[in-house]
Parts: sequence; C-alpha cells; structure tokens
Amino acid sequence: MPVSTPELLDAIAHLGSMKAAAEAYGMKYDAVQKRIERYKKENDLYPIKAGKSILYDGDGDVKMVWSKGGAADRITIEEAIEQCREAFKTLPRAKKPSKHKRAVSDDLCLFMPMPDLHMGLRAWKPETGQDWDLSIAGNAYRDALSNLTHSAPHTKKAIVLGLGDLLHADNYHYTTTNPNSHHVVDVDGRFPKMIRESVKIMVYAVEMALSTSEYVEVVVLRGNHDGASAITVQVALEMHYADEPRVSVWGESRKHWADSWGKTLLFATHGDTLKFPKVAEYVAAAHPVAWGLCTHRYAFTGHFHQERVKEQGGLTVEILPSPAAPDAWTTEHGFCSGRSMQARVFHTERGEVARIKEPVGG
Repeated sequence: MPVSTPELLDAIAHLGSMKAAAEAYGMKYDAVQKRIERYKKENDLYPIKAGKSILYDGDGDVKMVWSKGGAADRITIEEAIEQCREAFKTLPRAKKPSKHKRAVSDDLCLFMPMPDLHMGLRAWKPETGQDWDLSIAGNAYRDALSNLTHSAPHTKKAIVLGLGDLLHADNYHYTTTNPNSHHVVDVDGRFPKMIRESVKIMVYAVEMALSTSEYVEVVVLRGNHDGASAITVQVALEMHYADEPRVSVWGESRKHWADSWGKTLLFATHGDTLKFPKVAEYVAAAHPVAWGLCTHRYAFTGHFHQERVKEQGGLTVEILPSPAAPDAWTTEHGFCSGRSMQARVFHTERGEVARIKEPVGG
C-alpha cells in the first residue's frame, strides 16, 4: 500500500529518524529524503493533523499504530521553562572558590565558548562509526569542561558562551529552525528532554567557571538548529541565577554578541547568517568605539564543525570545531573534522595569553 509523505513525516517524528522510518516502510533512505525535500518545496509548513497513523505489511495486516502530533503534542515556551525549573531543583548552586586556591588575577578573563553541542543528536555506530545520544554527550561534555577549568588559571571573570546549535532540533517535529528548509534530523528522546539536558550542561559549565573565577557572564546565542529553543534555555538560566550575584545572563536575543576586556575586543556569532569573510567588516562597522579603543580583537564562530583561523584587517577570526559526533547525514556526505572543547585566557592589556584544548571522542 503506497505511503503518503505526511505519513512518512509522522513516522520520522515517532521513530526518531528518517533512517528508521525508511526501514519501517521498506523504502530506501534516499527515496524518503527526496520525498521530504520535494514536500518542503511545495509546503511552507508540515500540516500534521491529530489522529492515528497505521503501518501495514505486504499482506495488508496492521504492523504498527501510533498517534499523530496535533496541538496536544506541542510545547509552549512557558511549559519548556517550567520543565527547566523542575530540572534545576536537583542541580548544585554556586560556591565560592576555597581559600587555599591560588590568588585571582584581576587582569585575566577565562573565555569558554561552547560551539555546536547539538544536544539530542542521535548516531548509531554501524551507520556513523560511533554511538552518540544525550547520555553519552552529557558525560563527554562534562568531562571536557571539568578538565578545561582545572587547567585554567584563576581569573577575575569568566564568559560561558553558547555559540549556537546547543540543541540539535528546534521543535516536536525534530527539524531545524529555518522555515524554508525544515531539515528533519536524527534525535534521541523527546523534545522536552533535549531542552532539560541542554540546560543542565549549561549550568554545569557555569558551575565549573565559578570554581575558578570570581564572577561569570553567560551568553546563549541562537544557531540554525535552535533558533527558538536557545531562547528557552537563556530564559531558564536567567531564572536559575536570578539570586546569584556572581552570575549575569546576557538577556538579549540578537544573533551577534560583543564585549571588551580592557584593550581586548571579543565578538561571537554562530556563523550561519554572518559569513566568515564578512566578520571583520561587520565588527568594525557595528562596534566602532570598541574597535578603536581595543588593540587586540578576536571573533569566534561555529556552524561549519571545523577549525579555521584567519586574520582579517586587524581582527583574528576563528571557526571553532564541534565536539559532537557526526550524525547519519554528516557521515554520508563525507564531512569530518577534529572534535574538541576549548578555552582562551585574555589579558586586559596583552590580549590572548593562553589557550586550552580538550579533545572529545576517539
């Protein structure tokens, strides 16, 4: 019995991946992918109505039944924040560094970018070469963050910066943010679970930063995978640290962020909208005062999951690698790069004085 494209979309949402839906219907992966791409061009949104989907075998017998989406399956920003609030109840609160630690340097700032974590990404070893899910990612990222901060000097300030694509999917249909593409991705678990674990990893990063710095600024930038859900995480962090004087959360929702530390200018953006060759031109035009006062200028982007550094007219621009394992799409298209989490140490007068790199994965 022929399967319709909306039924394929229901299967992907229910089974968690395009691969699983193709196997369930006995179709080739490429055929499913082409059907969905064609459907996306013909429709602005995925019109999934509430009800049931039924999968039949070759003899016409019912093989599987599941409920479709509909309004009951959707989650509001308020509901997501409430779920994050519940998750916070089990998380530790900030503690001041113990007195036996080295003295804090008032001239130093620890910069901890977190690019393209893609929380919720699901990978299967026979298909991608490595298993990856929320649990594996959380453990790997916590180990890396712990090692980074233990290797860092004690600083006056730390900046924990989510560089976009903190989450792998942006909604209950497990698609990315762009309404014109709606790329369906392979995910582990339900959407609220992805938000909950994303908030937890950000809180862990902040707590690690507080163990080595007097105060912490938290920034959550939006990427092309998490344009809406990143804001949910940002608001949840604001609520969690509302009564913590050592933590401030950047409350804006712009795609680009900039700050200065003495004579050091720092800029960050995910990299999906402001392209790599145009970064220096934009920073100079958007922040002319800071550009003129600062003698050391640095910009950080992600998005491309690879490491690249280039000097652009007085600005050092870096693309940072993703620590996440590749999913099926990335593997099939031959994209691969080194995976790591990194930190930088900036001086008020001398700019970058140290960098720390912690490999993630095999």
